[in-house]
Amino acid sequence: MSQFAHEGRTFRVAGIGINLAWINPQPETFPSTDLQSVLCRPVERSEVVQRILEVTARGIQTEKDRNLLDKAILDLRAAPQTLGKAIGK
Repeated sequence: MSQFAHEGRTFRVAGIGINLAWINPQPETFPSTDLQSVLCRPVERSEVVQRILEVTARGIQTEKDRNLLDKAILDLRAAPQTLGKAIGK
């Protein structure tokens, strides 16, 4: 979870993880899947980010929404701390 301030308000943002491809199979106690397995083809991270942004942009209605999306895009440009690491229980 991250936190940021915008126009005098504080926001907390909870993210989701999207598995592009599993390198190591997960145990039965942690059922999961990945896009590569579902789509039966390799998936590039940029392809996923582009699609998420396209769908999100359709819902943008106000200048405030655009400003928040701009902030989210800047956060996406930062290197993810969990990239390549196993997370979850």
